[in-house]
Order: sequence, then structure tokens, then C-alpha cells
Amino acid sequence: MAYYLQAQPLSKEVRDKTTLGTLTVNIGEIYFKEGDDEKAMAYYKDAMEILEASGDMNQVAYTLNNIGKVYASRGELSKAMEQHQKARRAAQEASANLELAQALNHIGALQIRLGNGPQALATYKKSERIATELGATYKLKDAYEGTAKAYGLLSDFRSAYAYQDKLLAIKDSLYNAEANKKIENLQANYENEKKQAQIDLLTKDKELQKASLQRQHVLRNG
Repeated sequence: MAYYLQAQPLSKEVRDKTTLGTLTVNIGEIYFKEGDDEKAMAYYKDAMEILEASGDMNQVAYTLNNIGKVYASRGELSKAMEQHQKARRAAQEASANLELAQALNHIGALQIRLGNGPQALATYKKSERIATELGATYKLKDAYEGTAKAYGLLSDFRSAYAYQDKLLAIKDSLYNAEANKKIENLQANYENEKKQAQIDLLTKDKELQKASLQRQHVLRNG
């Protein structure tokens, strides 16, 4: 938050509307994660004005999806659906397939909450195809999870079970990737700390040598 707030006036100064809009969305996301949906919504609406003026439809779609999430968290499902449908259209216009998959996943989740299994299934299948083509693992995870729920609503438990298997497999893959990344980070930190310790030791050795020389000079001069 602190860095975003520092970057905002700089973006205004250089008149970079896309960056300014993105920063404004990011600040809204932090407020939403902290549970302050009023401030989140205010920042999202500001971001929408900026991004629409910049013509960046990819980021417009991203912002619309975030606004939809706020409405969904409030239980205002029709308003949430309206925003996610707008996000879907904006993403299609911009050929922003990642945001399109995101919008479809949100629409599917709302259809599940409304008890509309057939529509949810069709929506998640579209998202699955796009996410598979993109190799977008997180979006694919959401699509698998939603598809399993949709099949459950339709009492097709065999298919629901099959998608639960896919979901578990992709979760394991993501977990392993994250675990490997954490291990790599720990190893990198260890190597950095070891190098720093060596530098500190060399510095101390130099300081001791310097002190020893100074002592010898003092004795000699004495």
C-alpha cells in the first residue's frame, strides 16, 4: 500500500493513465482483502474512469471483475453478474483471454450460487478450454472446481468425481511448484547470508589487522 501510494502521484506527473489506473485497482484490492469493501469500491470506480479514458480494455476487464467480487461478497448477485458480464465483453473486445477465463469463472460461480447447474457447466467448460490453451494453471484450477460443483448440482456424481480428481492433481502440481519455489528462495537466502557472513568475517579481519598495525605504531612511536 505504501509503495502504491508513493507511485500514484508519479504516474499522474508523467500522465501515464494505464499505470495510474492499475495502481488504483491494486490499492482497492488491498482494501478488499482487509475487509473494507466501501473503500475498495471507491478505488475501483476511480480506476474505471482512468482506465476507460486510457482505452486499456484488458485492465478495464480486470477492474470490472474486481467490482463484481465486491458485489458478490455483499450477496448482491445480480449486480455482480452484471459486472462480470461486462468484464467478459471487455476481455473479448481486447482479446484478453486470461481476463476472459477469469470473468467466466466468476460468472460460473454466481450461476452455481443461483442453482443453475446447466448454465454453470457450460460456462466453466468455456473457461477450461481457454485456460488449457493458455496454460493458465490457476484459472484451470478454478474451472475444474466449478465444473465439479456443476456436475454435483446435476447429480452427475461420476463426472463430479472425475473433476475432483483433476482438481486434486492440479492442486498438487501448484503446491509442488510453490514448495520448490520456497526451497529455491531459502537456498538463495542461505547463500546470500553465507556470503554476507564471509564478507563480515573478512571485514573484521581487516579491522583487527588495522588495529594491530596501529598498536605496533603506537609502541614504536613510544
